[in-house]
Amino acid sequence: MKCANLYLETIELFMIKIVQIIVSSLSIIIAANPASADARSDLLAMYDQGCLAVSLPDPHGQIMAADFREHLITHPDFASKVDVIALEFASAFHQDLLDRWVLEGEDIPLSETRKIWRDTLSLFVWDSPLYESFFIALREANLALPREHRVRALALAPAIDWANAESHDDIAPYMERGRLMPERIHTEALSNGQTVLIIMGSSHYIRRGYFGRRGGGSAYLDRRYPNQLCVIAQVNAEHGNAERFAISHNFKANVPRLIYPITGSDFEGIRSDQIMGAEARGKIEQAADAILYLGNDGTGSYPDFDIYDSSYRSELSRRVPLIWPGSDGDEFVEDTLARTMRWKEGLPE
Repeated sequence: MKCANLYLETIELFMIKIVQIIVSSLSIIIAANPASADARSDLLAMYDQGCLAVSLPDPHGQIMAADFREHLITHPDFASKVDVIALEFASAFHQDLLDRWVLEGEDIPLSETRKIWRDTLSLFVWDSPLYESFFIALREANLALPREHRVRALALAPAIDWANAESHDDIAPYMERGRLMPERIHTEALSNGQTVLIIMGSSHYIRRGYFGRRGGGSAYLDRRYPNQLCVIAQVNAEHGNAERFAISHNFKANVPRLIYPITGSDFEGIRSDQIMGAEARGKIEQAADAILYLGNDGTGSYPDFDIYDSSYRSELSRRVPLIWPGSDGDEFVEDTLARTMRWKEGLPE
């Protein structure tokens, strides 16, 4: 009987030791790969870890990035973490209209609110239905909350009065978007202690990005808010890049993952071009604070060509030479629409 008891005690001690080894190993793996199954929760947790502003890239027109944004703003903790969403695809000239519609919840016809994303320097870019859809989703999320808990959408595109613009001189003061957009984030939100989610093209905020250049937004805000701007680099889905990344790091395909912080993780030291594409330079921790993998499908969403009625085409044609003096507006518009149609149909340019 004593032998039997000793045998059982030995087995029990052995099993306890095995469990301890497994738990210890799992702790090491989790520490080295700080990501959970819910990338949205991981992103929002960044605000609890010293981030005052988080920069989320917008690969213009990409469907999976737009889907992630819309799911993010419906997360139950979103409004308790984020005070302001700063948007490249909204005109500061229409901030009052944007506040009335998205923040206060006024019923305003889309024919009127479309000026918010159409009246920017980025002609055609925000005509994808993804951007209209985002504003509608944010408005609906806000309407479900008491007024004091709603999230403000801050328009970053320079405040051009297109209706009264008659020459390039009327546009020229607004061409420095790289300076004007971060200044607006500072004056309208961060200087008031508000937390901000910045959504714009990554080239504006990546610290060492394409061809080694630094985004003006990160340079400006890093000086004023050291270690409080947290930049996310999204894994580029073009040319099979994201698929290779997911396989090499044992990510489940098309399940979003966020790695933060990069420094101290298994991802420190990875070349930026493996994350952001061939034009990126340096190591990823020199460019960003976090890595976001959304999936392998970089499919874009293109405009419904019915929106380009004669009135809208005429206005686009008028704006072209105001932005680029000497350009033929009609030719530019027709060429752009033809090229976009080819992309939409999957044809080469």
